[in-house]
Amino acid sequence: MFLPPESTMGKTDVNTSDRYCVWIGNTPIKSYSAYVDKLMSAGFNVDYSRSEKWFKAKNAEGYDILAEYLGYDTMYIWVDVPEE
Repeated sequence: MFLPPESTMGKTDVNTSDRYCVWIGNTPIKSYSAYVDKLMSAGFNVDYSRSEKWFKAKNAEGYDILAEYLGYDTMYIWVDVPEE
């Protein structure tokens, strides 16, 4: 499960059956924060931890997500699928 961010400028880092990681550009800190709010509204609110530039959570289905603002209008998103 991957919720797309507002920006479509990015590069996939990892794309396997159990993990997806992507670098997203054109993302100022306010857009990053709005994306994290969107993740939480979409159900990524189980065992979550949030700071100004870092967010980690699970959803009810067991997907893990990490979203990190790296500066320079760039964020990194990492999604792990649940273990069967």
